[in-house]
Amino acid sequence: MRKIKFRAWDHFNKVFAASYDKINGSEISITFDGALIISGRDGYYDLEFKRYTIQQFTGLEDRNGKEIYEGDILQVLGAGKCPVVWDRYFFDLDNYDQYSMDNQFSAFYNLEPQEMTVIGNIFENPDLIPL
Repeated sequence: MRKIKFRAWDHFNKVFAASYDKINGSEISITFDGALIISGRDGYYDLEFKRYTIQQFTGLEDRNGKEIYEGDILQVLGAGKCPVVWDRYFFDLDNYDQYSMDNQFSAFYNLEPQEMTVIGNIFENPDLIPL
């Protein structure tokens, strides 16, 4: 069974927060359903949802043991740079079929960890996203 984990991109501060991280002295909690809760000196309060983008852990790691999240950009052996996306029911690689020579894979769960390397993410490294 895979771990259920989330991270959140703070568009204002330009940083990632994982569950129980602190941003500007407030503790960020990400619930199992992906909701964000901030606790500060004044108690708990809701977040400005336009300020944060929630991304889920895929349950996979790359060749270096780095956890792969939705929104990460992977260098895939023989396929180039591919962002990780949520495709309605499962995680997939955007542009993967476009670069795959034989188109035999439809989801990146068919790849082995040694075939994938996290090289960035869509927020901090938008220049890595294939056009």
